[in-house]
Amino acid sequence: MRIAALLMFGMLSGCFAPGITFQSPPPQRVAMDGYTFDLYFNGQVVRGVRVNRGKPVSRTHFQAAFVRAVQAGLSCDVLGSTLRGDLVLLTAETICPN
Repeated sequence: MRIAALLMFGMLSGCFAPGITFQSPPPQRVAMDGYTFDLYFNGQVVRGVRVNRGKPVSRTHFQAAFVRAVQAGLSCDVLGSTLRGDLVLLTAETICPN
């Protein structure tokens, strides 16, 4: 029973992890339009994880807040056609000035 509980805890704790391609550097936390995102940036790809509670107003409002958070936090523009995800996790390709 104890082993099953430890296995379940291990599997569930992995759900919040950013994944092997986004392990470093640490995320940048950005608040925008009532949402708080942890932004993981790896080259030209950004992954945003919503870390605050509350139901988003709408999917389009949430995605627009993510795009503005990337612009404010990373100074990069999001390629709109590459924006993928749900109401917790979004991934997109970016164009950065450097």
